[in-house]
Amino acid sequence: MGSILEDLIVEKTYLLEDLIVNPQQVVKRCQFIEELCQSFDFLPETHFEFKEDRIIYRQQKITKQNSNHMSSEEKYSYLYEFAKGLDQLSKTGFIHGDIKTANVLFNKEKLWLVDLEPALRQRRQGRITLIYTPPYISLNDLKNDRLTHETDKIGFYFFVQKFFDPTYKLENVHTLMKKRIEENFELFTIPEKRFLLKSFEEILDHILNNFFF
Repeated sequence: MGSILEDLIVEKTYLLEDLIVNPQQVVKRCQFIEELCQSFDFLPETHFEFKEDRIIYRQQKITKQNSNHMSSEEKYSYLYEFAKGLDQLSKTGFIHGDIKTANVLFNKEKLWLVDLEPALRQRRQGRITLIYTPPYISLNDLKNDRLTHETDKIGFYFFVQKFFDPTYKLENVHTLMKKRIEENFELFTIPEKRFLLKSFEEILDHILNNFFF
């Protein structure tokens, strides 16, 4: 793990049989993540160690700090840099799949994107699933059974709302997810197709213009 001390590491283990992707694709994604962490300063140092039947994931631990005391202007400055970084990251083709409050950590220095999964489709508790948090998935991705930058944008949209207003929450998540699956229910005040054309920076400005400033 290089210079990272053992007590400053988040470590997880994945059984290869639980990663429902071609093994070569898993290796390629893990190598890609390691390279990206050297190029993007909001991605913590991350390494994957391949064993015979498993992968050991080690990531620099980011200690989360409370951001509730900050003004809206201060929060915007951190979010702006994060959104700008996500726009650059998306150009590489990398898809996170599960952008949410638990996976974006503030440590008084910046916002960090953590939990960089080795595969976007895994077996969890005996069930094969895409690695995202309902209902933060695009209707296109639901239809096509995949994760793309569209889902990352939706996750970012709700993270920003929560970052600005810690009391914000979606009510009845299970009902919302059922409606998205069965009724193509849209989550936004504008059509989802229009929303998804926006960059991460534009999504941030859209939220601020409509909800906070």
